[in-house]
Amino acid sequence: MRNYYDEFKSLTTDKMAQSIENMTFAYNQTRVPKKHYKKLLTKPIEELISDSVSINLINTYFQTLQTLQKENKKWFVQALICLELGIKPNSIKGYEHQALELTYEHMIDGKLSLINPQILATFKETNETDIYK
Repeated sequence: MRNYYDEFKSLTTDKMAQSIENMTFAYNQTRVPKKHYKKLLTKPIEELISDSVSINLINTYFQTLQTLQKENKKWFVQALICLELGIKPNSIKGYEHQALELTYEHMIDGKLSLINPQILATFKETNETDIYK
């Protein structure tokens, strides 16, 4: 017995895009223009693979950072501060080390955040925009 997929894979790119637009609309009347799907369907496979590889690498970094944070949150945060400021821990000066300690203490009190508020605001604004959903 043939199913829709069997028919779908024999369609032209233009008809595939139209079909996907129709299927998307059938879900809560969600409108996504055919040109969006046509652009994705004609995208070189290398670009699609690079997106997937990028997400996998980000996940690897995330898991590594998460593990380091769980092992010792204080050192993790201090290492990130050093990285951001270009301070090499193996040649840190006494006053820089003291600043690291005090900065971390302020963070514990909830006075400072590791992420710039503008970065958080940009992410939240972009994430809440209907265009990207």
